[in-house]
Amino acid sequence: MSWQLTHYNKEYAINHDARVPCVLIPGWSVDNDIFEWLMPALAQDFKLYTADVGCYSDYADVKALVDGLVQTLADELEHPAWIVGWSMGGNIALDLALRYPQQVEGLGLIATGLSFVQRDSWPAGMPQATFEQFSASLGKNVKRTLQRFDRLQAKGDDEEQSLTQSLAGYRQQQTLANQQDLQHGLALLGSFDHVEDASQLTVPTLFCFGSDDALVSVDAAEHTATLLPRAHVHVFEGAAHLPFLTCTDVFFDAFDALLEANQQQHTKRKVAKSFSRAAPSYDQASAVQQWVARALLDKLPLDVGARCVDAGCGTGIWTNALAARFDHVIGLDMAEGMLEYGRTHHSQVNGWLCADVEQLPLADASADVFFSSLAVQWCHSLEPMLHEWYRALKPGGYACLATLGPKTLFELRESFSHADEYQHVNRFIPADKVCEQVNRTGFDIELCQVEHKVMRYDTMRGLLRDLKDIGAHTVVEGGVSGLMGRQRFRKAESAYQGFKDASGLLPATYEVIYLVLKK
Repeated sequence: MSWQLTHYNKEYAINHDARVPCVLIPGWSVDNDIFEWLMPALAQDFKLYTADVGCYSDYADVKALVDGLVQTLADELEHPAWIVGWSMGGNIALDLALRYPQQVEGLGLIATGLSFVQRDSWPAGMPQATFEQFSASLGKNVKRTLQRFDRLQAKGDDEEQSLTQSLAGYRQQQTLANQQDLQHGLALLGSFDHVEDASQLTVPTLFCFGSDDALVSVDAAEHTATLLPRAHVHVFEGAAHLPFLTCTDVFFDAFDALLEANQQQHTKRKVAKSFSRAAPSYDQASAVQQWVARALLDKLPLDVGARCVDAGCGTGIWTNALAARFDHVIGLDMAEGMLEYGRTHHSQVNGWLCADVEQLPLADASADVFFSSLAVQWCHSLEPMLHEWYRALKPGGYACLATLGPKTLFELRESFSHADEYQHVNRFIPADKVCEQVNRTGFDIELCQVEHKVMRYDTMRGLLRDLKDIGAHTVVEGGVSGLMGRQRFRKAESAYQGFKDASGLLPATYEVIYLVLKK
C-alpha cells in the first residue's frame, strides 16, 4: 500500500479557492484523526490534505518511505506544499525537505528533534537503551505499550488528565495496527538522523516543542536553535508531546508568524528579480534615486573609518562614489543582475556580495559605515535589519540610510483607489515609527530628516514607465493596464488628471526619510 492523500477542504467548505497545498503527516502509531482540531483553521488558508502512510512494513528504510511520499505529492499536487508534521511525521517532513526541497514550500515541525534517539552529536534524544526497552515491550503486548505511550505523550502537560482521557477515547475508535508493522515503524523512527545535514535546510521552518515533553526533551529546542539559527524555534510552556492540541492558539500564532516571514521573503525575491532586469536602464532612468543618494552622501560624517558597505547598492554607481572616500568598499545587493552590472562597470570597488540586508555574511564589528539609499523600504520592518547592521558595525560606526515615507506616490495611490478597492501602491513606514524601531536597536539617532521631492510627468503612463525602467514597478502591484483591466486603468488615469499642476503636468511625490545613526 502506498501513501494516500485525503483532501479536506470540501468537508470543511471554508476556502475552495486556496491554491497553496498544506499536507499534514501524523506521528507513529496514530492516523490523521489526531489533527482534527487543526483542520478547520488550516483549511481557511490552504488546500488541505492529510497523508496516510498506510503500512510501515511496505518500506524497507527511511529513503523508501520518503520517496513514496514524494511520488504521491508529485502525482497529486500542482504546487509545492507546506508540510506540517508531528513527532515522527515531522522527521518524515524534514527528510523530505532536505532531499526534495523543490516539493516543499515550508515546514511546521511539532515535537520533532533532529534525531529521536540520543547520539554523540545529539544528546537531546531518547537514550538508546530506553528506546530498545520500549521496542521490546511493544513486542510483548501492543495494547499495553500503546497505553503507556499515550501516558508519556500527556505526561507533564497542564491538561494532562483531560489529554490522557482524549487519547484513550481516540484509541478506542482507532483500528489497531499489527505488532510487526508498529515495530517496523518504530525502527524507522529510530533511524532518522538529521543532525549533520540539517544545516542544508533551505525552506522556512518552524520547530515547536513542549516545555514538559517526556518523549522529545525540551533541550532539543536549544540544540536546534544553535544548529539552525534561521529556523523559527518555539517552546510552548506547560505543554507536553501534543502542544498543537493543548496550545492550539499559540501554535497558530507561531505558524502565522512563519507564513508572514515567508511572504516577505517572496516579496524580496520578486523585488530582486525586478531590479536585476532593470540594471541596463537603471542609471539613465533613476533621477529620484540619484538625487536622494547624492543628498545622503552629503550627510555622511567625515572621518568615519576605512571600511564601508553600500547596502542595496544597485548598479554600483554610488558604491563607486564611496570608493573615493573609503579605503575598502563593498557593494551588497539581492539582485544578481545589478551586481553583475556593477562588477563590469566599477572595477575600483573592492568586492560585491549577493545577500539580504537583513542577513549579512559579515563578521561582527567588521564595518565602519553602512550606506543605503532607497533600498531598505522593501523590508517589512527595519528592526531586524538594524539589529544585523548594529552587530556588523564597529563601536562608533555609522549607519546612513534613506528610505521612503507613506506620502510617496500618494497621487498615484489615490488615483488607483478610484478604479478598484485593491492596494496598488505599497505603503511605507512613517518617520516617527521608523525612529521608534531605531530606538529599540541600540543606535543613537544623530539625524532624522524628512524631505519631499516632486517629479512631473506628461502622463500617468510616463510615471509607470519610469518605475518599470528602474525595476520599481513592484511598488505598483497591478499597476499596468493588462493586469487591472483597461476600463479600470482608464478610471485611474482620469482620476490622476485631478492632480495636474498649473503647467499641465502630473506630479509624483516622493517622501524621503534620511537617517544618520551611530553605534
